[in-house]
Amino acid sequence: MAPRLGARMENTERSNAAPPAGAPEWDLTAMTSAYCNVAAATSARESVVIHLGITQGAATAEVIPELLHRVLLAPRTAAHLHQVLGTLLGEYEAQRGEPR
Repeated sequence: MAPRLGARMENTERSNAAPPAGAPEWDLTAMTSAYCNVAAATSARESVVIHLGITQGAATAEVIPELLHRVLLAPRTAAHLHQVLGTLLGEYEAQRGEPR
């Protein structure tokens, strides 16, 4: 039986590519992957909170997204993530156009 969309799955694909210069070496032993199609963020005085989830149906008032992950980030880490995502989205748009 295939896992439902958004279910946690062990990541069996490990990249053999060398990490970019200055990138941290990650311990991947506890890593899992999840597909998310809903995201929201809030901020507090000392952290930025990202909520990642999934919705199985059309986006209507009756559909409540399932929260999969709540990630708390230090402001400096959130700023770095913002920069990285901006760069990646810019590359995506240059290759494929604006995301839908």
